[in-house]
Amino acid sequence: MLKKTIALAAGLSLLTGCIASREFESLNKTLSKGTLLVRSLTVSNPQDGNTKVTNFLGWISLSGAAPSKLERFDGITTVTLTGDLSKNSYPDEDSPTNDLNPGQNYLYTLTFAESTATQSITPALLPDTRLTSNEPNGTNVAPASSPTLKWTRSGALPKGFVVTVARMSDDPNGGFGGGSLSGGTPTYIAFLDAASHSTEVTYGTPSDLAAITGDALLKDSLKAMPGNFFAEKNEALTKGIYAWTIVAIDHDDAKTAFAIDKPDSLGIFTVQ
Repeated sequence: MLKKTIALAAGLSLLTGCIASREFESLNKTLSKGTLLVRSLTVSNPQDGNTKVTNFLGWISLSGAAPSKLERFDGITTVTLTGDLSKNSYPDEDSPTNDLNPGQNYLYTLTFAESTATQSITPALLPDTRLTSNEPNGTNVAPASSPTLKWTRSGALPKGFVVTVARMSDDPNGGFGGGSLSGGTPTYIAFLDAASHSTEVTYGTPSDLAAITGDALLKDSLKAMPGNFFAEKNEALTKGIYAWTIVAIDHDDAKTAFAIDKPDSLGIFTVQ
């Protein structure tokens, strides 16, 4: 999947203008030794509120030779990353023993037999956007209906939103609170273009944020997160208690660094 993405990116770079044969020859020599691309995703996990950074690295080598070493430099310390470098990709993930932070610039160096390839990335900060779930909240809706979900926003309009509706425990005193959906089972999740859905969306509306829906790497990575709170979904509403929330998505202009905010508040409604 990542190899296809990288190959496509390399191909597109050749189609953006007329490239002289001398320039193409130079590019071909560079690729034969190795080239490196980096993507980044910063996500606040809806289950525990912890922020996690993952930098996705991918490379191509027309010679077929695998790199021998991958290093990360944060401006102070150089870390040699361990793991399998034979698959043309490597996920550099934030963990208790591998600290990655939003807003920190990282320079990666990939060493081949005859050369090195370098690329830097700055993981995006969480969007400074505060969203409040307004409607429905404390109301009843009919089974199999498609209520309009409405919210208010303070701050700049982000690139997009993630709307999540989850069926909660039937116990009205348990299973959720604050901005947490950890006790629920998602029934509707969509990535929305903020330009088209700035304050509301109808339940069941398909995802239309092209920067994510058209990117298999990001979609699969989000889908794999615990709780399935970022896996697109659309199920009919059945009788029960539901909670929903809306969070902001931002990315840089080059679409290389993405960030997804944490829930700020919940809307609660009953299907009966």
